[in-house]
Amino acid sequence: MRTAGSVLSSLFRELGLEDRIRLDAVQKQWQTVFTEPLTLHAHPVELKAGTLTVHVDSPTWLHQLQFLKNDLVGKLRSAGVQNVVLRRGALPRKHPRNTRTHGKEIFTRPLTAEEEFWIEGLADTITDEELKNEIRRAAAKALSRRKK
Repeated sequence: MRTAGSVLSSLFRELGLEDRIRLDAVQKQWQTVFTEPLTLHAHPVELKAGTLTVHVDSPTWLHQLQFLKNDLVGKLRSAGVQNVVLRRGALPRKHPRNTRTHGKEIFTRPLTAEEEFWIEGLADTITDEELKNEIRRAAAKALSRRKK
């Protein structure tokens, strides 16, 4: 029997979700790891292969944060961040998990019977009910956002 960690790791890798999950973790902890005024002027928007892209709302803050890049990396290393790229860009208005990605809306679709069967097959290998339900939810969400 495979461990939950190995099942999750292979699932996330297969679905291409590893970086997205890490970015989500960084976005959730952003307000607690960093304080105002930094959090009012900068927000993480992308994480790829250990490089975190942070949007900054003004040239002044962009310049100031250049001096703090090593501190940013140090505080986010546990989330897989190895480098930070600062860019001038828009910040989310209310909630960091907006429904737009690079100006394109994310559309979801119903799962096919084959996808639902695959999810259940994956979940059947997990004994912990709470973890099993989270795996089902994550897999369904990821698959519903993919094109057929």
